[in-house]
Amino acid sequence: MNGIFTLTNAIISKGYQDAPAIAVREGEKDGKAWIIANLTVGVKNTRKGADGKAEYTNYHIEASGGNAKFLRDYAEAGTRLNIQGEMYDDHYEKDGEKKTIKKFRVVNVEIASGGKNKEKQEEKPNEAAQPDGFMSIPEGVEEELPFA
Repeated sequence: MNGIFTLTNAIISKGYQDAPAIAVREGEKDGKAWIIANLTVGVKNTRKGADGKAEYTNYHIEASGGNAKFLRDYAEAGTRLNIQGEMYDDHYEKDGEKKTIKKFRVVNVEIASGGKNKEKQEEKPNEAAQPDGFMSIPEGVEEELPFA
């Protein structure tokens, strides 16, 4: 498969059996540091299940470099993400049997708004915001504004 795919509003799934939601591996090779983050995200399907409840498709995600650092530092289980990346086949062996799994290699990732992210934002309201929703601008700053 070639091309960039986008997953919008993907929710980071909890890890299985107390495993971390985001597994991060870091190291050094030939004098250069490396970092890889692996996680699973769920994306809500457009159709509902037979029971009428929403269904999700889980995607295995792999990020490296700056994207892995971003996920390590700013994301956790329940965080909503917008992800752009490439699908690829990851081959491995388990119990003597060769297996293949589809993975999504991150090219770009950002925190999406809504859900758990919105709750976190509400916990830390903007102190400069006025009741009408506008920020107060300190006295004497007008001279520095390019549009004033």
